[in-house]
Amino acid sequence: MRKYEVDNPNFSRIFIDFKNKENPVSFEFPNEQKKFKSVHKTVFSMWFSPKGFVIFSMFTLSILLIYVSTNLDVDILLMFFEIIFFMLATPYFITILFTYNKTLRSSLPKMFKLFHNNQLKRVMVKKMNSKVHELPIFENVFLEYRATKEFGKYLEKIEIVEHDFYYMSKKLFSKDFKKENNDAYWKVRFIFSKIPKKGELELEFI
Repeated sequence: MRKYEVDNPNFSRIFIDFKNKENPVSFEFPNEQKKFKSVHKTVFSMWFSPKGFVIFSMFTLSILLIYVSTNLDVDILLMFFEIIFFMLATPYFITILFTYNKTLRSSLPKMFKLFHNNQLKRVMVKKMNSKVHELPIFENVFLEYRATKEFGKYLEKIEIVEHDFYYMSKKLFSKDFKKENNDAYWKVRFIFSKIPKKGELELEFI
C-alpha cells in the first residue's frame, strides 16, 4: 500500500484512482477552504472534545501557575481574566502553529483520532451485491481501510465527497443570505471492477 499526504486532508474531497499510475490521488476543498480555516476547524474540534479540553486546560493552567508563582503580587481579578484569555486564545495559537508547519499539519488526522477515540467506528464488509460499497456518512477527519483478497484485488477507486446540497448562511451584521456548499456531511464510495467474493473490507472512521 502506497502512502499519500497533503497539507491537511481533513474536510477535503479525496479521489483515489488505482489505475492512474502517474497521479492516482487528487484533493479538492469545498467552499474554497483556505489552509488556516481547515486547520482551525480541526484544532477547535479537538480543543472542545472532553479529552482535549482537559489536556489543553492543564497546559494553560500550568503556564499561569508558573507565572503566578514568580509574581506573588498578582491581582486575583486580573489573574481570572488572564485565565479566560489563555483558555480562549490557546486554540488560535495552536492553529497558527499548525498552519505554518507541514509536519504538524500532516499529523492532524491521527491527532484527531487520539482526541476522539471514543467516536471511532468500525465496519466490516464481507459480502457485496454490487460493485460499489458506500459509507453513507462520516465526519471526514479520519479514515483507515484494509482490503484483503478479492476486495484488495478488484478495488479500483475510492471517492470521498460531501453530500450534494446547499445551505444558506448569513454573517452576523449582514442582512443578506449566501448560498454555500455543504462541507459538514460526507460519504465514501469504494468502487470495484468486479463484485468481490473472497476477503473483506475493514473500515475505521470518524
